Amino acid sequence: MKRNNKIGFYDVNIDYIEYLKQFDPKVPNIVYDSHQKFLCGVIFKINGMKYYVPVSSFNREVQSNYLIQVGGFPVGSLRFSFMFPVPDSEIELKRLWREQDNDYRFLMSKELNFCVEHSEAIQAKARSVYFTVQRNRAKLGHYFCDFKKLERKCKEWIYREAIKKLNDGLSIDALSFQEKMTLAQGTTNQEYLEILSQDKEEAVRRTAEKQKHKKIDISKFGKIIKDMYEIAKNSDNYTWFLEPEQFEDGTYTHQDYKDLIRDVEMLHDRYGVLDIDTIIEVSDYENNTCDTVATFYGAFYSLFADDPEQACMEIRERETEFEYE
Repeated sequence: MKRNNKIGFYDVNIDYIEYLKQFDPKVPNIVYDSHQKFLCGVIFKINGMKYYVPVSSFNREVQSNYLIQVGGFPVGSLRFSFMFPVPDSEIELKRLWREQDNDYRFLMSKELNFCVEHSEAIQAKARSVYFTVQRNRAKLGHYFCDFKKLERKCKEWIYREAIKKLNDGLSIDALSFQEKMTLAQGTTNQEYLEILSQDKEEAVRRTAEKQKHKKIDISKFGKIIKDMYEIAKNSDNYTWFLEPEQFEDGTYTHQDYKDLIRDVEMLHDRYGVLDIDTIIEVSDYENNTCDTVATFYGAFYSLFADDPEQACMEIRERETEFEYE
């Protein structure tokens, strides 16, 4: 689908919305009895993600929305509290002419004209809300979608869909730019990275080359690992498959890594906050060095001891720091 940066109205894939709602209940409902809610975008881009905002019938002005006016009267609003990122593959330009209700089609047309006319102000307001919330997450987070979490989940969706396509026989060259960039940032598959490093897009080539040669400095994790095993021993009375004491002599085996995966699975069952498939896929023990086993294990438990959900977020951000052979 051909796209540009001009603001428009869009329909979003319902399956993607249901996926996001698993991780953030503030993601708005899209399907209603009489119609399907649509989105306005692209309102801004950040971290490789494109943000869209729900078009709502809510017509009272609050600090985090932008009123849509028709004939000088407020008829709805863009509610930036509930904006979220959407992959290119899951969004489609709304065809107003398909709407059979003439009055509703006329209203949508007027709303769209207003949004296009005020696009600069809308995009500026969206960015302002986003950064204000990020700076004041502790105070404002209860009232807004968790933007950072949704960005991670959006990237995970793109990554998984790209992998599915490759597994179904599609070539890497046939992936979209967004899919290739996400794959280049997240994969440890050297064959994929070699192909991506020769892509026609410079940004993809540069990202893949950086990922190909990324190395980890094991020494910087030494103290963290040692200190955090002390915490892990007493963390919440949990019985580890892989006991921290096993690392005291500095030797690690692939069986240790298997035990780590069992620990991660058990923790997922207990707390329900881990994306096990991704962790196991990225951390395939058959392709790991023993040092990587120790590093991943130490980083995971060091963070898990205090805040399991935060640990998951941090592990996502650390995944690309590990080198796999």
